[in-house]
Amino acid sequence: MWGQCDTVLISNASWTLVSVSSEELTGEGASNGHAIHCFDNDTTTFWHTQWQNAQPGFPHEIVINLGASYPVNGFSVRTRHNAS
Repeated sequence: MWGQCDTVLISNASWTLVSVSSEELTGEGASNGHAIHCFDNDTTTFWHTQWQNAQPGFPHEIVINLGASYPVNGFSVRTRHNAS
């Protein structure tokens, strides 16, 4: 028998970016590519690893400070949404 899992969203109001292994700062335009877009609540922005002028190898990682300690048993991500 599986245990009960309550899904509780952790507010990202106090999240901060600690570090990122790679981000595209120029090739995606001014509003995209930066790692901070992983949690900015804007579905039109996104994080992209560097591809212009360099292509750092895998693996890639992002470290986010949640602002407090939480018990976490999973996470979800939203896929990139293109306008096309």
